[in-house]
Amino acid sequence: MDALWMCKLAWPAYAFAALTVVTGVWFLVLGWRQKRGTRLADLGLNCWIVMNTVWLVADLTGRATPLAFTVPLAFLGAAFIATAAWKAQDIRRLRVRGR
Repeated sequence: MDALWMCKLAWPAYAFAALTVVTGVWFLVLGWRQKRGTRLADLGLNCWIVMNTVWLVADLTGRATPLAFTVPLAFLGAAFIATAAWKAQDIRRLRVRGR
């Protein structure tokens, strides 16, 4: 998707953007019964996918990127990813063991 966007190949970029969105939704649907950290990571990934797709469409159509939508979505996605990483930690590994 990004390579096609960079080359200004609009219709192929739109097709691959749609495929990327469908794949992200598919990850959410199939992984919904997984651990909470996995779901949070998938939500973060989907935030990034939507943000990137909106940016792609705006750029290829010559319009300004709607920052009021994309910037909060980027921060929300980062929060989901950070929370997923925090949930994935095994706190027991962090303890210093005595002799």
